Amino acid sequence: VALLESIGFRWKLRSRGSTGKMVSWNDRYKELVEYKRVTGDCNVISKNADGSHEKLANWVSNQRTAFKMLKTTGKANIKISADRIRLLQEIGFDFTRRSRSYQKKTEVISEGSTTGVSPSGENRTPEMQRTIN
Repeated sequence: VALLESIGFRWKLRSRGSTGKMVSWNDRYKELVEYKRVTGDCNVISKNADGSHEKLANWVSNQRTAFKMLKTTGKANIKISADRIRLLQEIGFDFTRRSRSYQKKTEVISEGSTTGVSPSGENRTPEMQRTIN
């Protein structure tokens, strides 16, 4: 332990805001509430044009992961209490939502085309072709 600490190892990591200061769970929750007020949902996109929501998107992803771990194993890698779950549910947070890229891949596979090109014109990889066929 002392050796790790002597080289600057940090035992606990917290999300940092744009100023470099630590951001609490409540602060990120307030950001999410504001995001929902503006966009109408809690589905934060991390790869938007200006990258302005990347940290919030990571936080949202961490909440989903912690919730899934809690439900499947009884413990989570980050603290997600019943109160936090309730707060997120109250604003319509979807704990089961998958990333847009995953959803897009699933939609392409489920379309069932065997041409190698999806209806939207995207090329499919040979691996995807095998999955579809």
